[in-house]
Amino acid sequence: MTYNHARYIEETMNGFCMQETTFPFICIIMDDCSTDGEQEVINNYLSDKFIPFIDGKIKSEETNDYILSFVRHKTNHNCFFAVYFLKYNHYSRQKPKWRYYSNWNNLLYAKYIALCEGDDHWIHPRKLQMQVDFMEEHPDYVLCHTDFNLSTGGYRNHSYIQTDNDNVFYETLTKGISIGTLTVLYRVDIYKHIPQLWIGKGWPMTDYPMWIEMSHEGKFKRLPDITATYRILTESFSHGDFDKEVRFRETVRDIRLFYSQHYGISLPNNGLSAEYYLSLMKTAFKHHRKDAAKNFLAEARENNMVSRKLLIFYYATIITPLGWMLRKKLNR
Repeated sequence: MTYNHARYIEETMNGFCMQETTFPFICIIMDDCSTDGEQEVINNYLSDKFIPFIDGKIKSEETNDYILSFVRHKTNHNCFFAVYFLKYNHYSRQKPKWRYYSNWNNLLYAKYIALCEGDDHWIHPRKLQMQVDFMEEHPDYVLCHTDFNLSTGGYRNHSYIQTDNDNVFYETLTKGISIGTLTVLYRVDIYKHIPQLWIGKGWPMTDYPMWIEMSHEGKFKRLPDITATYRILTESFSHGDFDKEVRFRETVRDIRLFYSQHYGISLPNNGLSAEYYLSLMKTAFKHHRKDAAKNFLAEARENNMVSRKLLIFYYATIITPLGWMLRKKLNR
């Protein structure tokens, strides 16, 4: 899925084309009627590096909703692109796009799906091969993910979720295991099997509820390799203005509560935690919102969720000199 990623999409496509595999794979790109020239960038890339693929069935297709091109890489013959240029912005009309993908799953009998959004990119040439090899050897695993770089520097792993047998359902539900979506590879048959209860809920994120439902069906594997780079943008659903960031954290809480009720699991403190209130207080600190900090502290006290760290960020928000000191320390 991509929208107005003209500055980044070529790097994303390079990450797909560099994959060294023993099997064919299709990179499905769906541009949601971008207005920044992204479609032209993609078209130029296809013209330079790909050839039309004619298999007697599909070369191109046009409907009232999209124009589809199906092409094969000139030198990496295992690499195919199916590119959808949507004719109108589906997001603004709240029209689902996933149904366009389903034809590919049925037609090509895909066994696995890997995810990468249009502003992120893969950097390891054997990312797909390593993950598929593991999944083929371990049929009891439903999903595999890896570590990744950050565009701002450093890297992330998520090994704090540790169990003896990689059954992480309870941890995913209660602790919100944070998987790098750009590193994920999962089984198609599992995806088709799960109830997909997030559909129609209006949640602006679908990856976290997907991890909850999938972890209920089987084990997750984290490979320690760094295979991708996650681009941190100043404006996104989880980053940007104060209200969006608070809504992001509230959505995570709402998702946990919904699935705890669905699976009949009692969450401590009705899904609230000291970490939740700490994240809210950090958001108030980041945006210099003294009013919000006072409200968050009052709510945390009412629910007996006040931690030492929360108080540090609270006073750093309220008292300007302390805030300067903390920001200087955090930026070292």
